[in-house]
Amino acid sequence: MLDKNVGFLAIDLPGHGLSSRLPPGMYYSSSCYLITLNYIRDFLQWDNISFIGHSLGALIAYTYCMMHQDRVDFLICLDGSKPLVTENFIKHMAMLLDKFLEYNKFAFSLEEPPSYTIDEIKQKIAKPNDNSVDLEYAHCLMERSIAPSKLHPGKYYITKDPRLRIGEVMSFSHEQLIQSARYLTSPICIIKATGSSYYEDKNNFYKVIDLVKRASRDFDFHYVDGTHHVHLNHPERVAGIVNSFIGRHNVTA
Repeated sequence: MLDKNVGFLAIDLPGHGLSSRLPPGMYYSSSCYLITLNYIRDFLQWDNISFIGHSLGALIAYTYCMMHQDRVDFLICLDGSKPLVTENFIKHMAMLLDKFLEYNKFAFSLEEPPSYTIDEIKQKIAKPNDNSVDLEYAHCLMERSIAPSKLHPGKYYITKDPRLRIGEVMSFSHEQLIQSARYLTSPICIIKATGSSYYEDKNNFYKVIDLVKRASRDFDFHYVDGTHHVHLNHPERVAGIVNSFIGRHNVTA
């Protein structure tokens, strides 16, 4: 449904999909992902980047845009954008660091992870975020995230690095995000699913987005009926918005 005259490079962030994992003892962070984007930009010898990201991908792209205005042509965020503000940050960080030690043990393990039937994996994919993924589309997320079990024929295990369950240890304060929003001048399109959570105090979200709206030289904001994975369950609700925004910025020129 996306414009066939526009090329898209889809990536799995480190530890996700078919991308390599970090070495044992390391934890995944926004810094790791931002450095990855710079590696890609350098390898492909691109001067500028145009982003379309969903959830964590949108958050990372937004953060990259905060840091490198001069390198970003435009940004499209699907049900995710600004970094989340963590309440009780110090307590939260201490908890995650302890949790890291637990999950890091799996990085050293040579044992095969637990395996499941295809139907069981579909249920595991569909259930998070209030059953965000329709079962009939769960296979789209399975294609790059499972591998056949060598111990249990007919079953599969999930390849995603368990350390990703820890989440982000460091975070921005609300004040830092407010200050940074004033300098986001790149064209920005934000699509918010009506059936999805804000994952923080929604007032934080709207205060920052209001400043982004004033700073951006071309700002779009759209509510779309659906869950956190509305772009997967109902791509027709999102594709027109995305195509229209891209079309305004001459990426095919």
